[in-house]
Amino acid sequence: MSGRKKLPPDHVDVQTLARQYTKEAVEKLAQIMRTGENERAAMMAAEALLNRGHGKAAQTLNIAAAPEPIGGPNYDTIAQRLAASLVGRAGPTDKTDTLQ
Repeated sequence: MSGRKKLPPDHVDVQTLARQYTKEAVEKLAQIMRTGENERAAMMAAEALLNRGHGKAAQTLNIAAAPEPIGGPNYDTIAQRLAASLVGRAGPTDKTDTLQ
């Protein structure tokens, strides 16, 4: 037998239980938003209501990347940059290992 175990017939999952309090929770958030003891609590309640009613605001990500030249990357330029970054570091001890 494979798959999930069957739950007992009297089992109720937490999500179902929590959803029974949705209306009450939204009403409480609205009450805190309107008459909260402090501004921070009111703002957090307002944000929670907006997020639940309209979804969280989309986050944008701006990435600027240099376009690759036509025909793909310029391997000569990449090799030159790599060689330049290695200048001054401990290099090969044998002349047969040097780049030409």
